[in-house]
Amino acid sequence: MPKRPVSAYVQVGGMYFFARTLDKIRLHARGELHPDYHEFIGRGFDGRLCHFLRIAHDALRARVLAGGTDEEIFAWCRENGR
Repeated sequence: MPKRPVSAYVQVGGMYFFARTLDKIRLHARGELHPDYHEFIGRGFDGRLCHFLRIAHDALRARVLAGGTDEEIFAWCRENGR
C-alpha cells in the first residue's frame, strides 16, 4: 500500500523538511511512496533543500540508499556540501 512521507515538521540537525526528503527517497526506492509525490521527487522543496545544502539530489539519493540514520546523512551533507 502506498505511503505518505513523514511530516515536514520533523527536525534533523535543527532543520525542517530534511527527514521528509530522506523518507521520500527511501519510500520511492522500495516502491512504497504514494503516487501523488512521484512527480516532485528532487524538485519543489526537495530541490530547494538540496540547493541550500549544495548537494545534488542524485548524490543525496545515493547516500540515503547506501544506508545510515538521518543524522548520519545530515553529517555527510555538511561535510560534502554547505
